[in-house]
Amino acid sequence: MPNIAVAVAIVAVVVTLFLALTALVHKALPITLFVSIALLAQLAVALLWYASRRINHSEDWLDELLLHSFENSPMAVMVTDANGELLRVNQRLVDFLGYSRSQLQQMNWQQLLHHSDSDKSQAQIEQILAGHFTEIRTNTRFKTKAGVTKWGRLQLLLVRDERRQPHYFVVNIEDISSQFEAMQSQRLWEHKFEQLLLPWQDRSASWILAANQKQLVFYCHGFKRLFGQPQSNASLEHILAAVHPQDRPKVEQVLTKSAAHHWDVQFRLFDPDNNLHYMVARGTEVRDQFNQIESYIGGAYDITEQVTQKQQLNESLLRLKSSLTQLKNAYQQLNASSRRDPLTGLSNRMALYEALQTEHKRYQRHRTDACLLFIDVNDFKQINDQHGHLAGDKVLTSLAQHLLQHSRETDTVGRYGGDEIALLLRGANLAQAQQFHQGVIACGITVEFDQQQLPITLACGFAELNPQIDSVEQWLAVADDSMYQDKHRHKQSQPLPEQSV
Repeated sequence: MPNIAVAVAIVAVVVTLFLALTALVHKALPITLFVSIALLAQLAVALLWYASRRINHSEDWLDELLLHSFENSPMAVMVTDANGELLRVNQRLVDFLGYSRSQLQQMNWQQLLHHSDSDKSQAQIEQILAGHFTEIRTNTRFKTKAGVTKWGRLQLLLVRDERRQPHYFVVNIEDISSQFEAMQSQRLWEHKFEQLLLPWQDRSASWILAANQKQLVFYCHGFKRLFGQPQSNASLEHILAAVHPQDRPKVEQVLTKSAAHHWDVQFRLFDPDNNLHYMVARGTEVRDQFNQIESYIGGAYDITEQVTQKQQLNESLLRLKSSLTQLKNAYQQLNASSRRDPLTGLSNRMALYEALQTEHKRYQRHRTDACLLFIDVNDFKQINDQHGHLAGDKVLTSLAQHLLQHSRETDTVGRYGGDEIALLLRGANLAQAQQFHQGVIACGITVEFDQQQLPITLACGFAELNPQIDSVEQWLAVADDSMYQDKHRHKQSQPLPEQSV
């Protein structure tokens, strides 16, 4: 459309020039002048229309640019009226304070401030409204929706209208909470460090030796306590005399032969009361304006307490390690006993169930062979009735030992309950399980009790894992059912059954 307006304007100019020339030639000035004015008016209207379109387009583009900058500002920004009521907020402010946009736009910005900073902020706003300042820059605290205090670096700018009356405020907030937390943490650690150094005032010694190390020109009170009262002509030898004989060569070498400008050494010394101290000493040389050694400054710090604590800590750690080992062994024993049947020493029902569950999952993944044998003592009630429960216990313990003796380490033997014992043969199919039964179970056992030989026969059921068995409970049920069929055949003196399905 702007291009059309320009074209119309050009045509109007050409036509006007043509008519003007014609009027001059034919002396028709009044009519020609009228037509020229009309065309020029059209040209003016077209140009004005084009200019208006361009201005409106520029304003729309500028508004869009300002809105984009407002929303994408790296800082939290809000616009309030002269009374502090929020008119517009960006997403950064929403994230900073935790309120929604609608909630913020119903609030006064003083409600967002920490109560301790509210009065100070109000006073600053009154000053800026009075014209004393054009903007305010300060650090202040805010309360989030969750009640958390956050620090922000605040920039408050007042925008006035054409009559120089307060129009609205633009508030920029930079989140500096992490910086303040770091500063507070640093101050806390500085305070702790200062407190930590207080005990050193009574456990340190400092001195100054002349350049030739032949004269002790200065020493503090702590020096006398640790190294003893020096004579008027005391030298480096006075310091070395207090050092433990085993550490003396090392200290002498560091203090007299070190090529470095400063030195650091740990040693032991005996104080005037012959108490042993662990020390760390540091020192440096002092040079004059001609770069000549003027003196040596040294300081020693008593670290006996730290060394003692470290030794005690090491001893405590050794004792703790020993206690942990004992505790671990006790836990392992307790765990083992909690998974064992107290009478037979076999796996208890819980441990047996876990073993069956593990084997069932292995079969589902790899289709590995496994067979479960359910073993029951025939006429067990009659044994208890005739010989007593001690005899019954003897039968169960003898059967448990018999099965453990003839099973493999990879197998699991567990007491399921009463006189029922389960035997999990890993990697064995039904034929192999029946072969094991013939050699170990079918012949029964003989139990010696109260000088009597008690022949014991056993009923046995088989359950080989197959795709139709989809749970441990079903596996146990198949084995249990097969065992009861064998008990029935025992009563009728029938041969060993096949697996029940």
